[in-house]
Amino acid sequence: MRLVIVLIFILTISTLSFSQGESKPIQLSGLVVEGDSLLSIPGAYVFVPETGRGASTNLLGYFSFPVLPGDSVVVAAVGYKKESFIVPSDSETVSMIIHLVGDTILLPLVEISAFPIEKVFKEAFLAMNLPDEGRSNINKNLNDQILARLLESSTMDGSMNHKYYMQQQITAMQTHYLVRTNPFLDPFSWARFFKSLGKEKERKEEEKKKLLEDSPY
Repeated sequence: MRLVIVLIFILTISTLSFSQGESKPIQLSGLVVEGDSLLSIPGAYVFVPETGRGASTNLLGYFSFPVLPGDSVVVAAVGYKKESFIVPSDSETVSMIIHLVGDTILLPLVEISAFPIEKVFKEAFLAMNLPDEGRSNINKNLNDQILARLLESSTMDGSMNHKYYMQQQITAMQTHYLVRTNPFLDPFSWARFFKSLGKEKERKEEEKKKLLEDSPY
């Protein structure tokens, strides 16, 4: 009976001493931002390595989880240097702003080539034989006279199309409140149309004739 009482007394003393030495949890919360700015870092890990407790920041960079006084907390994020701090024991809650510094890694330049060294590439390039087929036709197609004729007979470029569009816009603004006539009922419009067709036909025949005269074929 005395042995049982002694055991109960020892267990009570040990339980009281353990309860007195146990630390009370503290709620740790805060924001993880980038450098000296207030740009939040989502997806950063805030954890205690010894126990594995932790949390990750949300889209606004906010986190919150319980810790014990004296815990060593590590803050890590991809592309940033790790930060660590000790949880103080003089308050029930701890709120803080954690600044992470960017960790930029510059990798050495890697050149990928089919040749091991530059000397082998030069030798292979000089020894390369290009086919002669088609070279004569290329030179004929680059004839200065033919290129000049093609330039003269080419359609409007971008600047000319823009100028024509702006002229049409100005004309539409000027005649917005006027009565518009039907061009199909205007005999002068028909006369200008047939005249322009004749001039276009003559121009094409002259261009075709000049191309045949200047052609080196």
